[in-house]
Amino acid sequence: MNQFDQLASMYDLDMTDKTEGISMYLDYARAKGSPVLQLGCGVGRLLLPIASEGIDIYGVDSSEAMLEFVQSEMDAGPDEVKQHITLIEHELPDFQQDMQFSLILIAFNSFLNLLTRKDQQKTLANAHRMLTDDGLLIIDIVTPKHSDLAREWLRRKDIPIYRGLLYDEETSTTYVRNDRVRVNLTDQIQDTEMIYDTVHPDGRIEKVVRIVQTKYVFRSEMEILLESAGFNVRNFFSNYDSHQEYNYDDSFAMVFVAEKSTN
Repeated sequence: MNQFDQLASMYDLDMTDKTEGISMYLDYARAKGSPVLQLGCGVGRLLLPIASEGIDIYGVDSSEAMLEFVQSEMDAGPDEVKQHITLIEHELPDFQQDMQFSLILIAFNSFLNLLTRKDQQKTLANAHRMLTDDGLLIIDIVTPKHSDLAREWLRRKDIPIYRGLLYDEETSTTYVRNDRVRVNLTDQIQDTEMIYDTVHPDGRIEKVVRIVQTKYVFRSEMEILLESAGFNVRNFFSNYDSHQEYNYDDSFAMVFVAEKSTN
């Protein structure tokens, strides 16, 4: 089972208030036009806003449950938005399409779900083949902070980290989320045990636990990966603001805007 298959509805609740980056991606989508490809589309945080602009977008994800959630959102919305979206269930490293795209997005840390160097390289090589000669590839990933990674509590699975309270209005269900995090500093793999204490409308309490693995990537690693796949980094900035000069201490997200190398 895909590690996100059992997280779709709760993940959507988690992401509801997280709108950072959407306006930036919309600006690029408007500038480049159709068609757009998003690798790792999740619950549709970008698919729906981009399609609402009248731009054709293809969303690829390996999680059947995530795509079913997006489909339900599309079905509940206007047909003029739905007609611009194509959903494809596929593992990202092996995804290839005969058509080419003016803009390819690997947004909101989706690249970090590729846990091996081989999968990272295959994904970027296929993106290079599917990108038009004047197209752009945009990837954003969290800025890994050395101080955080070195903290002892990140390596101890018995210490929960409170993440917040979620309420699903449709089902009248409340979720209290806590995480336990373990970091493998050697392999740069983070195991996040997402613990949801679920309070049902009848008062019944149920604990739901999901474990998600991600591989954190440093700036220099990402630049080397892109260059080895045939890309030039055209722009690099922090926190979804192309006018913000990169500052490691203030950066929570790194954005890489790449184009095909002419060399």
